[in-house]
Amino acid sequence: MVFSKTTWNAILALLPDVFALLPDILVSRGCKAAGVSLDSQCTLESFLTAAREKAMHKFTLQSRVRPSDLLKDAASIDEKTLTNQFCNVRSVCGKENIYGYWSNADAHKSWSEVVGRVFGEYDANRDGQLTLEEIERAAGSTDGKLSLASLDPGTGSVFSVGNLWNGFIASLVLFFIYSIVLQVALQTQQTYDSDELSALEKKFIAEAASAADAVPAPRTSSKKGKDKKE
Repeated sequence: MVFSKTTWNAILALLPDVFALLPDILVSRGCKAAGVSLDSQCTLESFLTAAREKAMHKFTLQSRVRPSDLLKDAASIDEKTLTNQFCNVRSVCGKENIYGYWSNADAHKSWSEVVGRVFGEYDANRDGQLTLEEIERAAGSTDGKLSLASLDPGTGSVFSVGNLWNGFIASLVLFFIYSIVLQVALQTQQTYDSDELSALEKKFIAEAASAADAVPAPRTSSKKGKDKKE
């Protein structure tokens, strides 16, 4: 719901363009990191839109499928075909022309490197083809499925894409658990406070009633009674 077009456009409409207050070098670096097109003006809206598209691309890469779905009824898959599958996710590489070149050459090169790591990890016989048996090695043990993102073994760096994504997911899980514990603690504390207030209220009422009973009743004046008798 947060990343839907309607909600996103509403958020953008409420945000001021704070980029006008920032140094140009920070703006250009931020837009470059977010993937803003060099042909477009770098504004807060273009920056956030590009960052949203990156996040949506990451989530789409996590879609889990069966290993056979990658082959699409073929006996095996080569590097070019797998690279095209990565590039076709939200058209991250742009468009492919009749000569096999993509409009976003840098993105295509980046995903070609990813596919090279995939084949280096799972192409056991080094024939340049991934068979169903080889791809199944990347499938999860619980559901027997995999995602395009899970195919990438990573570069071995602590800050690899896979590790960063796992860290992001772990952070979400920990935040979710923290939120649950905090909510339970608040509700429990509210219950204790309510019980304590009820007990104090009952005690106050009882003490007030006891104090009222302890006050002696007013006595009738004897002189007044005598005057009446006379």
